[in-house]
Amino acid sequence: MKFDVHVINDEKRPQSGLCIEVSLPESFPLSPGGGQMTEYTDENGHATFETTDERSGEVTIFVSGENQGRFDLEDGAEFTVVL
Repeated sequence: MKFDVHVINDEKRPQSGLCIEVSLPESFPLSPGGGQMTEYTDENGHATFETTDERSGEVTIFVSGENQGRFDLEDGAEFTVVL
């Protein structure tokens, strides 16, 4: 399953180079890394994640260590976070 986190500021400008951590439920099988996955936003403010499982569920998204909340996960989802 692939999903994307898009980070923008309050002026809708993409934020690059930020550390995005995604925390998945304990029962969710992942690619290496356990219950956490980490990526960095690109020049367009996007960080793309891929798991080894196709189940939907709920994820918690952290941007630069700050909890941005829980989001419902499904394949192809894009979550936008406004800083």
